[in-house]
Amino acid sequence: AARGSTRDSAAIDVGVRHVTFGTAYFPYSTFVENLDYYRVPGVDRETWWPISPTQWARWRQYVPRMRTDLHVIRAMGFDVVRLHHLELLQQLDRREALAFLDWYAGEARALGLKMMFDTEGPAEWVALVAGRYRDLVDRVELENEILIQGVKPGAAERWTALHAAAKRANPAADVFLTTAGNHGQFERLRALGVPFDRVGLHAYKHGAQWPESFRSHALGTGGWASDLGLASSLGEFNWKDITRLS
Repeated sequence: AARGSTRDSAAIDVGVRHVTFGTAYFPYSTFVENLDYYRVPGVDRETWWPISPTQWARWRQYVPRMRTDLHVIRAMGFDVVRLHHLELLQQLDRREALAFLDWYAGEARALGLKMMFDTEGPAEWVALVAGRYRDLVDRVELENEILIQGVKPGAAERWTALHAAAKRANPAADVFLTTAGNHGQFERLRALGVPFDRVGLHAYKHGAQWPESFRSHALGTGGWASDLGLASSLGEFNWKDITRLS
């Protein structure tokens, strides 16, 4: 309404109020990974997201490279850095795992980066890492993109316990689960009484229609989350094989 007018006024929201951008950086796995001919000693698997406790016991040797990478992340304008599959560090001596995370958190703190992570349990581990870095960690994803597989027997009770552990350690953090757009799984969580503080989405799309697919994912996820009064996180996305289309 015009200044001084007695008529009713209207406020209109267009789009989202803000977007926070982040990227993943988890060198305890990506520095290990080589799915071709060369292996580091003690790799624990021959597929995605391996770890080598033998190699990562020497993590201090990689500090210059990691420090450079974190500076690059900040210089690119990212606000958040994600530690993926943080449960892998449970294969290390606990003191060394925490020494690495303390270093990582110190670098993030100095650069003004927030941290988020996804991890499996047990609850003691989730509470430890969520609470130890509570000034940096504002989002905790339980068991990476686990809802893609649906809700299996025993899962609801496990997720409820992990959510409670994380919230006790870090009350301000959003603790959530993630799917791939099959939002019916969240309705299943609600029916089972499993708490979640935001709606997680991972979206990988193939083919020439990927722009339309991403728009559909974004509108569907954002709109549905808004109906629940929650924020949403697009934790992973990519357009696969786009260069092969020709």
